[in-house]
Amino acid sequence: MIAIQNPSSISLDGSTRDLLVQVTRATDEINNFRPFSPDIESRIRTTLLPDRIVASLNMEGIVATRRQTLDVMDAMRLSESIGRGRQEIFNALKANEFICDCLERGVTFSESIIRETNKVLLFDIKPDAGEIRTRQVELPGAPFPPPSPPEIPALLSNLCELFPHSEKLHPIIQAAWLHGQFTLIHPFCDGNGRTGRLLQDYILIRRGLLPVGIPPSQRDDYYNALASSDKGNWNDLIEMIALLELSMVNKTIAIAKEPEKRAIWIKRLSEAAAAKQENTRHRQYLVWRQRMEQVSKTFAYAAKELDESSDDIGAQVKEYGVIEYSGWNQICDFGYMDKTWLFSVLFFADRKPIYRSIAFLERHRNNPTIDTFLPERDLVGLYLTGIAAYSTDRPNFRDYSDPHIRLRELLFIGDDSYQYTQETPGGLWKCTNFNSVEEAVELLFNDVFIRKVGLGS
Repeated sequence: MIAIQNPSSISLDGSTRDLLVQVTRATDEINNFRPFSPDIESRIRTTLLPDRIVASLNMEGIVATRRQTLDVMDAMRLSESIGRGRQEIFNALKANEFICDCLERGVTFSESIIRETNKVLLFDIKPDAGEIRTRQVELPGAPFPPPSPPEIPALLSNLCELFPHSEKLHPIIQAAWLHGQFTLIHPFCDGNGRTGRLLQDYILIRRGLLPVGIPPSQRDDYYNALASSDKGNWNDLIEMIALLELSMVNKTIAIAKEPEKRAIWIKRLSEAAAAKQENTRHRQYLVWRQRMEQVSKTFAYAAKELDESSDDIGAQVKEYGVIEYSGWNQICDFGYMDKTWLFSVLFFADRKPIYRSIAFLERHRNNPTIDTFLPERDLVGLYLTGIAAYSTDRPNFRDYSDPHIRLRELLFIGDDSYQYTQETPGGLWKCTNFNSVEEAVELLFNDVFIRKVGLGS
């Protein structure tokens, strides 16, 4: 005569109790990652659920693969109309959904959950799905013959009555007890193993643990553990479920850590790219700085030589120094900054100051209609503006226009040098290559003294 064992009477040896302590610690660890984000939840589902479904079906000799299961999972999201050959997989997935739905709705454990689980598992496969068997069955290798059909209702009722006594036990013990006692009753003609494993998952999920799949490679150990539990020895079954739980926790934590790990290597790559870019930009700046120093010195040398060669005309250059890398970066990023004068040239005629040219720095204003090179972002140009020597007005640093002075900007890109001129006030600028800064110095000095002052006319 088969009887349901009171779960409170389960006795375990020391090694099994130690294993349950490990499960509790592992559960505490995984709780640090909860609640999972929707992306992680989806990743966990698509990674772990197919393996659990395949394991449960293969345990019963039902051919199912992970790929088939993933295909059916996709079909379930699109349509429930699938081929009959995959009905077993489909039903297993639906039964899993049913268990999860019961948990979400807080449905109290009862015989109806047991029957409905089996009914979903065998839907469209067995005509008596979810119905208590009415005939005797044989289980080769079981220590006891399954109870006769008339005994089953009372045993199921007793199982549900004793269920509250399992609530204070460790979740693994409770899950093993429900799993083992259900399979001992063997209430259905088919699907008892799958139903028992889903009831086990029901407990594990309900108590904050992860559902586990029992791989077919452990089939013999699994059936031996069930046989031992039928005799009141629960250590083997509990140890098996506990070890599978620890494995599942490790897999889930690995998935939960994926965004963190991904963020680390992405950050590392990003930092490496930024460092490389920074090095590239700094080298670009150093080349640019050298060119700017050359321009400033060339204007200064030309002014000094003019002063020394003539008593009637002359020029004085005041150098302000080239901006540092941080300032260059600011101009590249924002277009301009304050106090970017590189130099100024005060021109004299008849020993009197007549005109002041000011060279200042600003990000190059890309203009595809006149630029003769592909546009780049980090280009800092040397712009020129000017004003009468005695004027109290502020120089125009944006829309400078003078009928006599044509030079507007000098730009250096790698080994190339570009000169921008404006032939008439308000007219289009013209971009041309030049070989030496001396050409720009000559153009400005000639325009001031010949076109503006009228020397040689």
